[in-house]
Amino acid sequence: MSDAAVKLMEAAPAPVLAPANDTHVLDVSETEKVLPLPLMLKVISTRFDKPLQSIVGEIAMATFGQGKLSSEEYFTLRLFDDKNIIGEKSAFCGMTGMRKLWPAANYISDWFGPITDKLAFDTLLRGYGLPVIKMRAYFCTAGFRVPAQRQLRSRDDLKAFLSDPASYPFFSKPRASLMSLGSASATGFDAATGHLQLLSGKTVALDAFIDDILTHFGDGYLFQERVVPHQDVRAICGDRLPTVRVYTLNGENGPEVFRICWKVPAGKNVADNFWRKGNILCAVDYQTGVVTRAIQGVALDQQEITHHPDTGAQLVGATIPNFNTILALALEAASVFKDIRVVGWDIAPTDDGGVIVEGNHAPDFKLVQMVERRGIFDVRLSAFLAWCKSEKSKYEASLKARRRDQIGEDLRTFKKSAWMK
Repeated sequence: MSDAAVKLMEAAPAPVLAPANDTHVLDVSETEKVLPLPLMLKVISTRFDKPLQSIVGEIAMATFGQGKLSSEEYFTLRLFDDKNIIGEKSAFCGMTGMRKLWPAANYISDWFGPITDKLAFDTLLRGYGLPVIKMRAYFCTAGFRVPAQRQLRSRDDLKAFLSDPASYPFFSKPRASLMSLGSASATGFDAATGHLQLLSGKTVALDAFIDDILTHFGDGYLFQERVVPHQDVRAICGDRLPTVRVYTLNGENGPEVFRICWKVPAGKNVADNFWRKGNILCAVDYQTGVVTRAIQGVALDQQEITHHPDTGAQLVGATIPNFNTILALALEAASVFKDIRVVGWDIAPTDDGGVIVEGNHAPDFKLVQMVERRGIFDVRLSAFLAWCKSEKSKYEASLKARRRDQIGEDLRTFKKSAWMK
């Protein structure tokens, strides 16, 4: 083994066990993925007949390249699998690279609040006539009133709402959260046992559910109508709600679709986030919406599947319903948030067309890179980022000019004031 390989192994942090969840009902943190570097190096070298020096060299190149991948991301994206990578490995982007990409494009922060705050997001898009999920109630222990919504302020308010059969079914989530953390999908309430019935089949005590909301989400928690997926989607994964992740770029020629993938829940999961073990990612044909590849798991645990493991329904070859409508909705929403130039939209196909679930101004590109086996740094993205750089310079120059003008105006006003006289 080379000296470089030995040093890289010695520098690797010791495996850390995922932290115990401090909630009994709602997930409040993503489960950590443990990928011990020495073990991965050894297994990959053996299984893929790849010299250790070659693997270590590729990790180093990925770490210091434009994508800034960590060793874990090198494994997660399966960059060691030479035969199945499409294009150059240098085109792949890790989280550190994304943290440079996002502000390079999304340098105007004025709209971050409305796209991050789910209450504001839904209200704004509904005002533009775009389909979003309808609200049933809004819980917040303090802060401003929301007259348009049923407001819940206390444990008693939550108990009254959750004990009312008319409140069901619902999907609930924090006002500000990522990766479906803190979400739940409930189908009913059993007054005899005092338990909520969840879509997953699990039941939870009413008081325990309320305790979690009060402990973790007192600054805002939404109860929404549960969206019924398109009948063709229900045939694949039941009543759970898969969403199409549409990445848009809003550049010189207006909003465009950049990348697409489909997130499908499986196993005991109700939410479709891929970090939840057992969920599925699908690559799709951008013209037709036909699923071309489906995977479960990451790194060495990743496997390709052709059918949904729960229902046996065909995935590869299936067509996402209302696919063109979903893309059109993403472009319409991108037009509303025109100053946020890179967005990842989650849109669910329904019998009526589609529903916009959320938008993310810091979208994780690992999903689409993983399932498509190709990186995002292509000619198109490079040209877009170059345009953004030029526009950012103009924007910053304009801000400086406005500040100078304002300072001058303030000075003139001060000189004319009675105090100066």
